[in-house]
Amino acid sequence: MQPAKYAANSKLHSEKVNFLPRASDYVYGEDDWLSNQQMSPSSQFRLANLLLITLAEKTVNDKNYMPLRNFLVTNAKYHTNMSSIVFCQSGLFSSALVLAKIRGVCIDTFLALASVVGQEFGKIQFS
Repeated sequence: MQPAKYAANSKLHSEKVNFLPRASDYVYGEDDWLSNQQMSPSSQFRLANLLLITLAEKTVNDKNYMPLRNFLVTNAKYHTNMSSIVFCQSGLFSSALVLAKIRGVCIDTFLALASVVGQEFGKIQFS
């Protein structure tokens, strides 16, 4: 580095500017390949499931349904059967119905709703 010169009290002084040890090994101008930066599909799936469960819990506590419904509509990488069960067990019945309509998991949602009703009111017999 070139020493920087400046005037202070009518005298010229030279000091090293920004003389600090390197904090990172990142080099500007050299981009990594896009594939090196992204997560694997299985990691994306696991992260989406974790986010979905977190949003469901936050929805139950805050009674704000929009973040969860936005996630259901915009994201397709989550476990639909698990989601319908979590929604029904949490009392998020309208979100379960949105999931059934958006992702076409009507049977899973119906079975999850039936299991919740069965837990609440005793056994249900389908005949």
